[in-house]
Amino acid sequence: MPEDRTVSMTRRHALVLAAGGLVAFAGAPARAADLPGPMAPGIPLRFDIVVLNQLIGIHRVEFTGRGDQFSVTTTIDVDAKLLGLPVLRYVQTTSEAWNGGRLQRFLSEGEQNGSRFRATGQAIDEGFEMFGEDGRSVAPRDTMLATCWSPLMLERSQVINPKRGKLKRQTVESREPTTFMVGNAPTAVTRYVVDSVIDGTIYYDDRQTWVAAAFEKRGAQINYVLHA
Repeated sequence: MPEDRTVSMTRRHALVLAAGGLVAFAGAPARAADLPGPMAPGIPLRFDIVVLNQLIGIHRVEFTGRGDQFSVTTTIDVDAKLLGLPVLRYVQTTSEAWNGGRLQRFLSEGEQNGSRFRATGQAIDEGFEMFGEDGRSVAPRDTMLATCWSPLMLERSQVINPKRGKLKRQTVESREPTTFMVGNAPTAVTRYVVDSVIDGTIYYDDRQTWVAAAFEKRGAQINYVLHA
């Protein structure tokens, strides 16, 4: 009979442990769902960078791959002069690799007036690991770079500054449908006013293609004009 009692107590103890485990599991906080990631647009973009009606540089975005597995390369080349004297020489190349709606890795490097910079990042279990000007940091799993080619970037409360390799808080101050001249054609777009890595206005058409931007830098109005 002692054996039966021992078995009964053992079973009861197991049931208590199992019930406790279920309660603990039910009470465990679930990880917040990731925001949706972009698909490959596939359409290369080229913007003229214009200040005071003068062309000072080119901004290109190119895509390879398809669906949710693709790469993006952004190149910026600025050579600004005032009265023939150099004011800003800036070059930057940023590469991104995407898979399954998640940024897998990035590399951004370039030079500003002779000073070089470099930042990298890669997806890890805990989120997205970055190495930039402040060393190592970890961003959320669904992070995006502030490279502007997808309006889904504007769904994030923080974005990665690709030059500095660190997070920057982002606020979309307004968004409104409007009509904007793209080339010589009036085009239906959504106009976003953004406080982010780039403070200013960004325009996307109904296909979610980036078509224009305008922002201020050191008191100068900078316009991005989509090249035909």
